[in-house]
Amino acid sequence: MHPTAMSNGSMFFNTYVTRLNDAVVVDIGSQDVNGSLRQVCPSNARYIGVDFVAGKGVDMVLQDPYCLPFENESIDVVVSSSCFEHSEMFWLVFTEVLRILKPNGLFYLNVPSNGAFHRYPVDCWRFYPDSGNALVTWARHQGMKPALLESYVSHQRADIWNDFVAVFVKHETYAGDHPARILNTFTEFENGHVLGHPAALNMAQMPEDIRRSTELSRQLNEMEQREVTIRAVLANHRVLLENLRTQVQAAHEHANRREALSAEQESTTVTSGEGALAPSDPMLAERPGGVKGALGQSNPVSLPTRRTESTEQVPTADPSIGQEAVTTLRCGHCGGTRFSSRRVLPQMLIDEWQLSLPEAEYINRQQGEICVSCGANQRSIALANAICKTLKADMPLKEIPAFLSSIDLKILEINEAGTLSETLRQFPGHTFASYPEIDMHSMPYPDNSFDLVIHSDTLEHVANPVHALAECRRILKLGGALCFTVPVVVGRLTRGRDGMARSFHGNPAVNADDYLVHTEFGADVWTHVMQAGFNNVTIHEVCYPVATALVAWRT
Repeated sequence: MHPTAMSNGSMFFNTYVTRLNDAVVVDIGSQDVNGSLRQVCPSNARYIGVDFVAGKGVDMVLQDPYCLPFENESIDVVVSSSCFEHSEMFWLVFTEVLRILKPNGLFYLNVPSNGAFHRYPVDCWRFYPDSGNALVTWARHQGMKPALLESYVSHQRADIWNDFVAVFVKHETYAGDHPARILNTFTEFENGHVLGHPAALNMAQMPEDIRRSTELSRQLNEMEQREVTIRAVLANHRVLLENLRTQVQAAHEHANRREALSAEQESTTVTSGEGALAPSDPMLAERPGGVKGALGQSNPVSLPTRRTESTEQVPTADPSIGQEAVTTLRCGHCGGTRFSSRRVLPQMLIDEWQLSLPEAEYINRQQGEICVSCGANQRSIALANAICKTLKADMPLKEIPAFLSSIDLKILEINEAGTLSETLRQFPGHTFASYPEIDMHSMPYPDNSFDLVIHSDTLEHVANPVHALAECRRILKLGGALCFTVPVVVGRLTRGRDGMARSFHGNPAVNADDYLVHTEFGADVWTHVMQAGFNNVTIHEVCYPVATALVAWRT
């Protein structure tokens, strides 16, 4: 006997039988197989177990399964649980039950409504919600007048079975003798029927098995779609990484060519006009509908190339910072080539972000490897490079403002962009906004206000980064660009920190809300930009994977 069969039987006895005195109870199919209703029958009742075969709990073995060895109208209560499905002609058993019951006698029936095929010795039937009414109809054709007091299909509980349960009274005129109903208090059922209430209770067309199967199929389909999406994202990432490697190689080749050109220019004096260097290539090129339009120039603008760094005076590194080194890397902010490094990533943050040793190493370089000349770290250098590329300026960012004094270029800087901030303030049309004083989800600027929007390592502190990116796109002019950085762990996908321990950037001792990290960005960071409505995104790297900056154009 499965758990729901036992609990349904117990509810029947408690509802209908406990108030009867010295009731005679006959159990059809009483063999104790993992339990019997005898265990939950009230102690003041006389219990008689009958079955088709001998066994534990069987008091009488039936010679004929369709002939019960009791006198007419001699029994108070008949119960049968998990038995009728094994009777080849259960309707004959039903009329036999009505024969032996007293006029106000009760019949409790429990039959599986679903479940596995199981022979004892045969398995023939499953009962649906209308089965109780069908038995009443059959009995009336035999000249009897039973009434169905209530029926229902109980929910599964720790197994696969849904039980059809029905309670009958032998003669309909005695229905008033039994006013209590199981369904007055029981709620874990569906397709319930109560005498006197024509409407079905908790109506369900699909059985619980099918509903669960349908839901599992839906979840499986959803997981398969997620797998397809993840595979597509990973494929895109592989292409992106390959493109980044190609860009790195091209950048190194370009740097070598510029070094050779600088050496050649150093040995040759070229003057023009009042002694300015002659232009060798355009610094600010036209971009259709974009920066050129923002600059308000009717003709292309040509500016001098950056002066050679060979005679630059480089200050000595602060010994507290770390070892100074001369590298082939050139600072995109000032053009310097001397860098010092120190470890800046606290162990607490490494643990919170679950960083591997290589990941912690390149993030330390990103934040702690700085240009000796201007103090820009690799993150700021990546951002400076991205801004210069956006403006098509072949010179360090620090030198650009001197050539833009008469150009109306609208720039919004959200939070200080590290050491770049002082330079950005020299750009004409510069506007500074501090986060969180300004809400990046709803910025107080009209649509189409700026040619450039710039922010650095701010987006991870915003609750909804896609919404914030969409807001940046809203305030950009058509053809304008968003240049920004975020900390990126390139070996994983982006994840939110909801439900995780609170993590803060900046000073570990200052746990201010604006330092709180909401999102840890991974290799799919560019997809968030696309979700925000941009359709043109480029990635600019410095010593990949040390530092990256993203540029998104509003087209």
